[in-house]
Amino acid sequence: MEVTTSPANDVPPGSAFDAWRVRVLERAEFDRLGIGEQLEYFAAFALLAPTTHNTVPQRMRIDRDQRSIEFALDRRAILPQSDANGRQATISLGAAIANTVLAAEAYGLAAAMVAHPDVEPLIRPADVDDVPIVSVATVSFDALASPVRDLSWVSAMVRRKMVRAEFDERVKLDPSVASELASITQSVHAGLALHLISDAPTLLALGKFQELADSTVINRTAFARELAEWLVDNDSDQPLGMRGREFGLSDDAARRFRHGLAGIGPLLPDETAAFAKAGNIGMRSSSAVAVVAAARDDVEHRLAAGQAFEAMALRLTLAGFNVAMHAGITEVEAPNLALRGRLRTFSRPLVVFRVGKPLNIADSERPHSSRPRLADVLRESGT
Repeated sequence: MEVTTSPANDVPPGSAFDAWRVRVLERAEFDRLGIGEQLEYFAAFALLAPTTHNTVPQRMRIDRDQRSIEFALDRRAILPQSDANGRQATISLGAAIANTVLAAEAYGLAAAMVAHPDVEPLIRPADVDDVPIVSVATVSFDALASPVRDLSWVSAMVRRKMVRAEFDERVKLDPSVASELASITQSVHAGLALHLISDAPTLLALGKFQELADSTVINRTAFARELAEWLVDNDSDQPLGMRGREFGLSDDAARRFRHGLAGIGPLLPDETAAFAKAGNIGMRSSSAVAVVAAARDDVEHRLAAGQAFEAMALRLTLAGFNVAMHAGITEVEAPNLALRGRLRTFSRPLVVFRVGKPLNIADSERPHSSRPRLADVLRESGT
């Protein structure tokens, strides 16, 4: 099935970016596809969902007879230093599921997710003798009387990207959009709560919490080495990992920073301080910071948090905003506890992301991240 089109300006050349060239089909075109092709088309959008460190841990199995897609985690993509209990990988999987659900609704299908029981102990980095892939949830599809979502949501999946840059603090989030974000969160799962923060004193506090989180992890040798493995050169053709240009780094700066993290070159104190300070500035410059907190920190709520995050990110894309995820503040315990105290909640913050429009227009034009081929994340029956 041919679904590609000419790439946008922010989609670089090369096979590592082919996933972003998926074409948004008209509904009549989609209706002419067989059920297997339709499910594969949804899987193509699941591949575009954001994932921690761009590890792309989702694996999918299409079942044409059951009209379903089984979602699994590749435990080899769960990072032992920054995601020791698989929280961020599970949230990433939830974001992938969100894209299939939202795309289905736009094309006239209803989608229902069922999480698999008793998988929580298995969602962790894989040891040598472990089964590498763990099935986590299944999404089943049925026909609707009519589509319940506009195709612009599918277009937003192709346009959405993380923009890790300073935002323009003069830009405000429209109250009607803020209200929609709250509704999205509640519609995904009743156990989630959205805290949408836009007042300057709390943004200042969040910036300090983020700087503490970044300073803590970047000064841990094991974490720095892990980050170096996933920070790749700007001209790399790897289908995974984060290029320095996605952080606004030049070719030389990206290479020097990666070598420093890997311990094969100098990493100066002012460079690590600048890394942490960038997160602080990013928070303080945002139109808003969204915190998704959950009543329980388990697979069910992590998947739901990922779904809510991606749905909100797409709605914000439609409104002309960019987002940037900040996982450090959710994974490092001290700033996480400080954040809970500031929010006056006993619920655990699972997702923290900032919303805004880049202060410098060039930052909004940074290219998309790479992706593997769809064939590389689809599982055959019995695998």
